[in-house]
Parts: sequence; C-alpha cells; structure tokens
Amino acid sequence: MVPIKSACFFCPASKIWELYWLAAHYPDLLERALVLERNALTGRHSRFSEVQFGASWEDLVRSADRFPSTATTVGLGRSFAWNQWVRVNDVVDASFRVKRGAEDRRRFLAMADHLQDHGNALDARAA
Repeated sequence: MVPIKSACFFCPASKIWELYWLAAHYPDLLERALVLERNALTGRHSRFSEVQFGASWEDLVRSADRFPSTATTVGLGRSFAWNQWVRVNDVVDASFRVKRGAEDRRRFLAMADHLQDHGNALDARAA
C-alpha cells in the first residue's frame, strides 16, 4: 500500500476526486481554499485580465459553465477555478458555503470514490 501524497488543502495539483473528498471530510478547509483563490484572483496583485476573458473573474465564476481556454492561470486548478467548479458541481450554496447535509456528504464521497484512479497509488486514507 502506497500512502497518498502529502499536500496542502489548497494544492493546485489536487485532482477532482480529491476536491469531492475535501468537501465531504473537511468542508471548512475547502471554504478557506475558495476564499484564498478568490482573494488571489480578484485582489490588488491579480494578473487576471478581464479584457482577455471578456468578463471579470467573479462574473465568470458566478455565471459561466467554464473559463475560456487559456494558458493563463485562472484559479487553484490552474486551468479552472475551484470557485466555479464547486458552483457548477453543486458543492456549494449561493454564498459559496460547502453543503453539509448528510445526502450531500454521501454524494461527495460517492463521486470521490467513482473518480479516483485506482491505477495509481492506492489511497490509504481512512474515511
């Protein structure tokens, strides 16, 4: 059994199944990562270009199904914003708070299990 990678809760190398896992087990940490991403991409030192994307980062997160294809980093997922991903995949409510109901947690865990690639290192994480 190979242990899982050690990473920060806001690791840009996180896979989609790990985001679902984080939502199920540590919703507060996922919310902290969403705030971190939002501050980085909308803050004073952001390199996000509204001209290049045709809308502000916040507008794209709240209304678009995805970001236009680009080589520019648009969020923690590098090519995708976690804030947009959680909205599109019904992980958060309208205030970007992670849904914490029992059924939501079951759905997150089921998606994490379904998407996890067991061809790589086996996950030794306990639920």
